[in-house]
Amino acid sequence: MKILPRHQLSALEKNKVYLLDALNRETVVLEGSVIGVTARLPRDELYSELMADPESLRASGIKTVRRIGDCFGPATIAAAIYEGHRYAREMDSEIDPDGVPFKLVSYELDLEK
Repeated sequence: MKILPRHQLSALEKNKVYLLDALNRETVVLEGSVIGVTARLPRDELYSELMADPESLRASGIKTVRRIGDCFGPATIAAAIYEGHRYAREMDSEIDPDGVPFKLVSYELDLEK
């Protein structure tokens, strides 16, 4: 693997990638493809469909619908796993789903001493 710092994508062709060196303004041409990881938007189509018909939810016995993972907002796989695990632990409990899942402790420092 080769790392090209200070380069920005300037053009694409079939199996060719053009990168512009930001310092010397020279173009580097590489063979290959680009996979864009940009504009990561929430995938909340299912949530929106479910929430559009609250009567059907009630009739099915569904009490709550909660967005987690990429439905709420794209993040790392570690964050998605954590959210799914936390949701499973807290399902049907009295825990506030939007609360902090750990105890916060604050200390006062006496800077006068």
